[in-house]
Amino acid sequence: MNNFEDIIKEYEHMIYNVAYRMLGNEEDARDIAQDAIIRAYEKFNQYKGKSSFATWIYRITVNLCIDHLRKNKVRRIELIENMKYNAGYKDDLNDPQYFVENAELGSVIIKELNKLKPEYKAVIVLRDIYGFTYEEIARILGIKMSTLKSRLIRARNMLKESIKKNKTFKGI
Repeated sequence: MNNFEDIIKEYEHMIYNVAYRMLGNEEDARDIAQDAIIRAYEKFNQYKGKSSFATWIYRITVNLCIDHLRKNKVRRIELIENMKYNAGYKDDLNDPQYFVENAELGSVIIKELNKLKPEYKAVIVLRDIYGFTYEEIARILGIKMSTLKSRLIRARNMLKESIKKNKTFKGI
């Protein structure tokens, strides 16, 4: 077990972060992260090394999150403070209004992202928040590249349309 413990120590924080971004709730994220580690330990002998360990453990984590979302029909997520935003031009960084507007927009994006079905939410979180490559996401989710690309396009379009309908940002 020592080998597994050493490996998992490297990934436990990332496992939690994926779960938190998918679920938006610290308690649920801790539970899912713990379940993912237990599941990985139980299936460790089945890991063949065809993909990186990170891809394998992310797949376990994302699948558990999707199952959790489907089971509990979670549709609410809290604003994720450390979500990556486009910082814009350097001049904007000194403008408090810029940060207020981006915080508002970020809140709306998170709210609307949470309304998406788990399979659409997963591709946006993995690609647009975490920056995984298409190949990595396809392996994590166990889907074909063509499925991933069409799902990502659909997810982004649904997110864009729901943001446009939001009363706060009618002009976007």
